[in-house]
Amino acid sequence: MTKAGKSPAPGHDPGAPRPLIPALDFSNRQIPAHGTMAVDFEQRVDFHRLREYRLARAMQALEATECGAFLLFDFYNIRYTTQTWIGGALGDKMSRYALLTRDGSPHIWDFGSAAKHHKLFAPWLNPDHSHAGMLGLRGAIHPEVGLIKEAVTTIKGLLHDAGLENAPIGVDLVEPAFLFEMQAQGIEVVDIQQDMLGARSIKNVDEIMLLSQAAAMVDGVYQDITEALKPGIRENEIVGLAAKRLYELGSDQVEAINAVSGERCNPHPHNFTDKIIRPGDQAFFDIIHSFNGYRTCYYRTFSVGSSTPAQHDAYAKARGPLSATVAVSLYGSSLQRDGYFDNVVTGSDLNNRDRWNLRADMLIETSEDSQLRIIADYDELDERCCGVANLIDGPAGPALGSLPVIPGQAYIPEDAYNYQSFLNLDPVNTGDNSGITWDYQTTGGDVDVRSSTAYRDSYQYKPSEDVDFSAADAIGNSRGETEIKT
Repeated sequence: MTKAGKSPAPGHDPGAPRPLIPALDFSNRQIPAHGTMAVDFEQRVDFHRLREYRLARAMQALEATECGAFLLFDFYNIRYTTQTWIGGALGDKMSRYALLTRDGSPHIWDFGSAAKHHKLFAPWLNPDHSHAGMLGLRGAIHPEVGLIKEAVTTIKGLLHDAGLENAPIGVDLVEPAFLFEMQAQGIEVVDIQQDMLGARSIKNVDEIMLLSQAAAMVDGVYQDITEALKPGIRENEIVGLAAKRLYELGSDQVEAINAVSGERCNPHPHNFTDKIIRPGDQAFFDIIHSFNGYRTCYYRTFSVGSSTPAQHDAYAKARGPLSATVAVSLYGSSLQRDGYFDNVVTGSDLNNRDRWNLRADMLIETSEDSQLRIIADYDELDERCCGVANLIDGPAGPALGSLPVIPGQAYIPEDAYNYQSFLNLDPVNTGDNSGITWDYQTTGGDVDVRSSTAYRDSYQYKPSEDVDFSAADAIGNSRGETEIKT
């Protein structure tokens, strides 16, 4: 087999989805998991739009090659192009196949009863393109019986009728006997597995909703697992519980559920046994199922009971390299102290301390040549400051002393260490200060670039201050409020 030659896809995208209603605009709304039913009161998954989109994407892939047709044996490629599905045991028997031709009307070969079912319930398929067929069930029917030869002859005839008998056929996967028969009948076979995977890789709105719904079903199953996970239950019992719940929720195929616990976790065996789960075990689960063809590989790890020191160490070793490019420091301080100056007039203590600050510093190595540093800080104070002493009893002293004041004295004359103030207003001082700085450095060749940006907001408020420093209301209150943003 050779690789299919690809040319650039055309500019127009015939598989582009129809315009969205606002509820399905996922750039502005959360991706929903509506439920498994269709309803008349909400626009949910539009399966008609889904079928059109998938077939158009597959046709784009075909048209970008020199192939006359794609011959598909992969079950998921068959579902993607023909919108038909038979699960279970037939998934690995290579008995179903589809032919995607350049007229955009795929053919499907299936068990006879299934082909008749498609004619009844799959109106998007041309009824004449739903064929009964059998190849051999992976060798169970020997190629000498002639079923494979007959199938290849039929496909070759369809290409001849379309005028493409000399064009190569792209195949996603194939049994050796079928490949040899195609070559024996002069058909050039090329590998288009990646072409089909590329077509399927870009999802439309309906596919995204189906994936979300498939994941939501697993969310619910994991809740059931956490409630059942306790010492004494076996791995296979958890698997049975999960499979039952998935089918109840609407899964169309539970492909596999890994359940691995305790010493079986290393190395990971990718299966389950009848092992009894014990206290302190680590329990790993991986749920692989399909909802309308959209599959999950959704795994979680639990600690049965409480986590162990060994699990903490293992987590640190696994998590460490992920954060090795990030350094963080966080520090702060707090200062609180009772005042040691008494305001005789109000009964308050002055010169107290009530302030705190916090600073965070993060350094991120964004690449080998670049780093980003972010610094943020905040501080706050709420104090009564400050008490004052009288060193010299000047001319104003007797005048203040003659005024009627409470508590009968205006000030302490010439006593620096009395630790008393006579203020009719407490000197209150409050404020906060915050800021953030971004500093980016990068090197490119011989050029070093550095960019620093900072923002700071400083606020101070003094609701009261007795500027005559006496019990007499001689001058009055001096208030101040300042805010500076830079």
